[in-house]
Amino acid sequence: RQLGLNLTLRLEAVHLAGLNTLRQFVPVGPVVDEVHSLRAIVEAEAPCIITVVDLDIASQGHGIFSAVEPVTLHLLVGACLRNLSVVAQALVAVDYVKADRLSVDGLLYGGGGLLGALGTAAAAMYTLNVTELDLRSNVEISILSLGIGPLEHMLAQTLRTLADGTLEAPGFDAVVPNIVDGLISPALRQHLNVKLVQAIANSSAHTQSGGGAMVPHPPSGMDPAAT
Repeated sequence: RQLGLNLTLRLEAVHLAGLNTLRQFVPVGPVVDEVHSLRAIVEAEAPCIITVVDLDIASQGHGIFSAVEPVTLHLLVGACLRNLSVVAQALVAVDYVKADRLSVDGLLYGGGGLLGALGTAAAAMYTLNVTELDLRSNVEISILSLGIGPLEHMLAQTLRTLADGTLEAPGFDAVVPNIVDGLISPALRQHLNVKLVQAIANSSAHTQSGGGAMVPHPPSGMDPAAT
């Protein structure tokens, strides 16, 4: 407010890059020492989010920059996650009586299609709770001007210098992990658990009448009596 500037940021485009740098991808896997848990692992060398933004800078008519003419910066902002590692672990509680009755044949031909099959499988679960969510990465930020004016290039260079100075400041490499561990991971884990409870409850409403049990169903075009 003392500077007398009004800043407006408009997001014009978002692109994902570096997805081919994936080193490890385990969507669902068992945990050796915890029989009731599942673990998912994603490791990548350098996935990036690239955005195109417009930054409008206008004077509010007072303050240090009261005489500044309106300026619009067309910027390309990239954020790369170097050595990204994501590990998520979930506790799975299952009703064994219901689960023992499930079969591929029963789920496929029990009625209700895919929604019915998913609902029947969900009805056999007590809960699915994310107990661990570990995020690790080094952040690199690049800012380039897409404009042709010297002022735009100068301001883009200033923003890039500020970003580099912040990320390379002594001790800053410990700031992001602390924020992730103390704020982001717990909040994200809690949000995921709420959504999982809702998803299980909503899906269970579409449970098949047969409960996914084995239903004799001959292959199409075959006469069971002839075999």
